Amino acid sequence: METTATQESKQTTLQITGMTCAACANRIEKGLSKMPGVTNASVNFAMETARVEYSAGEVSIEDMQNKVKQLGYKAITNQENEDAGHHREHEVRLQKRKLLISAILSFPLLWSMVAHFSFTSWIYMPEVLMNPWFQLILATPVQFYVGRQFYVGAYKALRNGSANMDVLVSLGTSAAYFYSLYLTINWAVQGASAHHGPSLYYETSAILITLVILGKLFESLAKGRTSEAIKSLMGLQAKTALVVRDGQELTIP
Repeated sequence: METTATQESKQTTLQITGMTCAACANRIEKGLSKMPGVTNASVNFAMETARVEYSAGEVSIEDMQNKVKQLGYKAITNQENEDAGHHREHEVRLQKRKLLISAILSFPLLWSMVAHFSFTSWIYMPEVLMNPWFQLILATPVQFYVGRQFYVGAYKALRNGSANMDVLVSLGTSAAYFYSLYLTINWAVQGASAHHGPSLYYETSAILITLVILGKLFESLAKGRTSEAIKSLMGLQAKTALVVRDGQELTIP
């Protein structure tokens, strides 16, 4: 937290975690700006920071943190940064693990989809890949374990009367998954064969989640490099100046 005081106002910088898109930054910025005592709030999505000008007598940093928490995110001060310093590294490791799990489970579904076209009929495809129950087993962990973060983000956004990318991903993948689940149950009730089933869309939801997770991993890596580059650039700022006063050279901050 960097806090500077002027005559009646203060300025602080908070680290924001949990943002997934620019809409999240806009929502936090609007929420902070509407707080009594806050004169200006600016949220930088790339740097994951919020710079707030406020009147200390009307609002506190704890109030701002509670407001950000109410919106579904987390605001961290530099005093807490010792615990939050590895948040970005943890996020990258988490996205890598989820991407690996999602890719492994989605590949057989992608295989069954590609081999299903007439012009790719020459590709060998194990019979089990067309079994609806097998596809359901593969798609379910991707939908509800790997994709859980999208449901959580969508819930937080809708609870606050707004929408973001998580809402779109949740709606799109849920439509494909639950429609396929309905077809699978209907196929089983009708006593169909053990292998061949209806046209399903499990691969649509699983592959979409995999690609979005891949994008979020790239985003986390890019944010880390950008943040470090900006910090390095700021470190190049001159700390002192050489001035001439009354014929004498002086070094001042």
